Amino acid sequence: MEKLAKIFSKLSKGGKVMGKDATMNLADIGIKGKVFCLSMQRSGTSSVGDFLQQWGLKRAGHPLSSQQQWSRHWYDGNYERIFSDPVYEQHEVYEDDPFWFPDFYKYVYHRVPDSRFVLLYRDSDSWFKSMVRHSHGFSIGRTDIHAKIYRREDELRWLEKNIPDFKGSAPKAMVLYDKAPHYKAIYERHIAEIADFFRGPRANSLFMSKLSEPDTWPKMKEWLGLPEKEGVKMSSHAHKAKTEFTKANLLKTKTAG
Repeated sequence: MEKLAKIFSKLSKGGKVMGKDATMNLADIGIKGKVFCLSMQRSGTSSVGDFLQQWGLKRAGHPLSSQQQWSRHWYDGNYERIFSDPVYEQHEVYEDDPFWFPDFYKYVYHRVPDSRFVLLYRDSDSWFKSMVRHSHGFSIGRTDIHAKIYRREDELRWLEKNIPDFKGSAPKAMVLYDKAPHYKAIYERHIAEIADFFRGPRANSLFMSKLSEPDTWPKMKEWLGLPEKEGVKMSSHAHKAKTEFTKANLLKTKTAG
């Protein structure tokens, strides 16, 4: 009875409360474009998709992006192959690659008008440790794409030229555990450049928050204008505990998954 009383109280004040199983789309809250997550990997990308999916919004994440080769199209500069993909059109929330890749958000901003952008971030030290744990100290994803994102193209070209049978498009073909300053600088620059791009008249299009802040999710809900809904979880995607980062552990797990 108490729960019903709260619902009727909100309704009496003009608020809208969705049932637990009710769904909606972005047009219902006045968003004509899409929602793109610009957070770098290991910075709450899945959490954004998990959160918005609770309202029934259709999300596209890394598995779908990989299947459709969107990151490869980005790498090739063939952006329209992404936006003309019928699978792209079927979704409303894009939580991962390639939409956070360097400067791509600028193209997306102009290509998909009236969209919203989400940037979650963490301190660069914990982010880098998470990157290292994820792939046991090796580059994440296809190496040539990874090298372009993290500005390691010169190293990649050297490897391709000097190491027999080296395949730049293979996964985990470079190491990153000994390059903390470089990666952390790239991460911090990514955050700063996005914040700078969305200043002034573009400011309302960006939601930016530290991932660890407890009010991140309520604020995101309010910013998007999402209605009240029963049973919504206001928290981050939970990852299983991983082995603490050490160089010795990484070298021992060279052949792991």
